[in-house]
Amino acid sequence: MIRELLEEFFDSGNLPKLDKAEDPFWDPPNPILIGQSFLQLEPLGIQFENNLEKAGILSIDGQGGKNGILNIGYAPCTVNGDTSEDMLPEEFMVEDPNELIGLKNLYFKVFIRNAASLPKHLNCNPFVTYQFKFEKEAIYTTPEVSGI
Repeated sequence: MIRELLEEFFDSGNLPKLDKAEDPFWDPPNPILIGQSFLQLEPLGIQFENNLEKAGILSIDGQGGKNGILNIGYAPCTVNGDTSEDMLPEEFMVEDPNELIGLKNLYFKVFIRNAASLPKHLNCNPFVTYQFKFEKEAIYTTPEVSGI
């Protein structure tokens, strides 16, 4: 394909007009992992929300530094996403998390409010992906934030 495009250019003197799907020199941009952050879900065992602010985005380059900060958290909710405490199912309001054993469908919302102090050289249309420790096959992704 490259040879044909080159010959066309030499024959006509004009650069061929190609869209990205046909251009052999264009590759779609790939995301770059800038770090990881961790959030404990233990307070959900007693239906507490966790509005952790400033969870560090830990660098994965082996240097041990931070590549920014996430403002993240979670809150228990109903199947419809209502986080009002008076709307939460009564059976999940327990004193001891062991009382939840055998109950099903504990719902909660994950909040990713913003990120700050991201490395400028890696900061182009950032987004967050997250997954749960024992749910390795499911990966959740936020929309990209364009124009940053």
